[in-house]
Amino acid sequence: MEPELPPNSRRYTPGEHTLMWAGLLLPGLLSPFAMILWFGMSYAGSANELLLLGIPLLWLVLLLGCCWMCGWIHATKRGPDALKARAAKAGGLFLLGQILLAPLLGFGACLVMVRMG
Repeated sequence: MEPELPPNSRRYTPGEHTLMWAGLLLPGLLSPFAMILWFGMSYAGSANELLLLGIPLLWLVLLLGCCWMCGWIHATKRGPDALKARAAKAGGLFLLGQILLAPLLGFGACLVMVRMG
């Protein structure tokens, strides 16, 4: 068993802080654009089925990737033992947080865009 990390090495670096905030905010901020693109293309009838299926799948891959990245960064601060299990658990908790955060940010971004226009 490896020794536990000292408290100073458990703090996030500025780059890790930036990646954590990007992982938390990016799916929610991109969701209105993905929805506008998807509904616009399906309403206009200008897209094929593959593209209409690809837009939500790309957004889902982005969401899961951001949650995994945040979980991995969070898990590495506790040490190398059982890293994958802790990263999966933390990523799942970030995903649960995104259930509330992504729609809130998405609708907030839509309201800001409508008010500015």
